[in-house]
Amino acid sequence: MMTKTRFLFCALLVLAVVVCSPAFAARYQQALDPTQWKDVDGVCTYDRSAAWWYRSDGLDVEELTGAQPPQGSDPRISQRIENASGDIWTDWHVLIVNGSNLRLVSVHKVEFDSAAWVIDPLEGGAMGFFAHVTSAGPGNPMAINPGETLYVEFTYDALPGPVTVTQYPTTWYPIPEPASIMALLAGMGAFGFSAIRRIKN
Repeated sequence: MMTKTRFLFCALLVLAVVVCSPAFAARYQQALDPTQWKDVDGVCTYDRSAAWWYRSDGLDVEELTGAQPPQGSDPRISQRIENASGDIWTDWHVLIVNGSNLRLVSVHKVEFDSAAWVIDPLEGGAMGFFAHVTSAGPGNPMAINPGETLYVEFTYDALPGPVTVTQYPTTWYPIPEPASIMALLAGMGAFGFSAIRRIKN
């Protein structure tokens, strides 16, 4: 009986990890209109405004397809994204497929444009970036509250083949310290063992 309960508990943990993984996220495709690429100061720019009503934290992602100008010049995407969800955003993630030479990345709150978010490149050879606020805490003026707007702009070189941009917000900056993670895991373990003990009795 105890072995079966442990197996059930482990299965529930694995299911929680799978459900929360971006690899299993709902993907919402948005095709960029090829006629809307405009020359702005010599750079072929796509200017878009959108509302994010999907789930946050990688549970849902948006995929921009057709992220290359018809004339083949190096593109810039400029976005104003309204937070139409119920979450407070502290991070923004962008992954570009068939792009290179990412540059001129700018991310900040439209309503608080005096402070830019920190931009970190993706690791492992992936093309893209992770942007986040500079500090955490309640009432952070850099965070994007529901109804507020995030400005996201970046320039890149389009490689041969379809270019796509996958993006989504998260709410978890800063990442918990290792001690906090260990405390969380210990708490989950204690909960699991107490549940097993109750079931056994």
